[in-house]
Amino acid sequence: MLNHTLDDQIEEGLAQLCQRDPIIDRLVKIYGKPQIQPSQESHYTSLVRSIVYQQLSGNAAGAIYKRLQRLYFETPDFDPEEILQTNNSVLRQVGLSERKVTYLKDLARHFLDGKIKINENLSDTEIGDNLTPVKGIGQWTVDMFLIFKLSRLDVFPFTDLGIKKGLQALLKLKDYPTKEQMVEISNKWRPYRSLATWYLWEVADRGLPKSYD
Repeated sequence: MLNHTLDDQIEEGLAQLCQRDPIIDRLVKIYGKPQIQPSQESHYTSLVRSIVYQQLSGNAAGAIYKRLQRLYFETPDFDPEEILQTNNSVLRQVGLSERKVTYLKDLARHFLDGKIKINENLSDTEIGDNLTPVKGIGQWTVDMFLIFKLSRLDVFPFTDLGIKKGLQALLKLKDYPTKEQMVEISNKWRPYRSLATWYLWEVADRGLPKSYD
């Protein structure tokens, strides 16, 4: 039922964005429907994934993440107790930096201590306040969690490099957009900024077709 309701919300959001912004209308025709569905993994596993992927290319992070999964016999979800008890050197061998090992263990402690409590009734800000006390979790990680785990539809990751690249390409800017420019542009996409975000990532990753001018 959740997915059906989410699909309806996405359809409604796209209809509004396309009517309001001809740029989004063109991007929908180029890239199709945004792939934003809640992942089936646990909250803890979703956050582990986000930490692993921080500041790495998708391919490099994906390889490390797969090795981390194999370390725990590819169980569907990571167990915070198991990660906490794993020797740091073993975690380093899968390709994690010492800093990320520290982050993962601090995340495990917060879950085991019951300090992280996530539910659907919390606002985006409340969820951020819940997560950011963990070492290594900043606004980017919170934004990814909100979009890809909780399917919140009005999130705009201002610090994300892909978003900056996408806007730069779309608007034909010489440099990356400033925070002020990003705020002004993204405000017209409320309350469906997550949908626009997906298209900006597509532009950054796949580029615009030659026919786009």
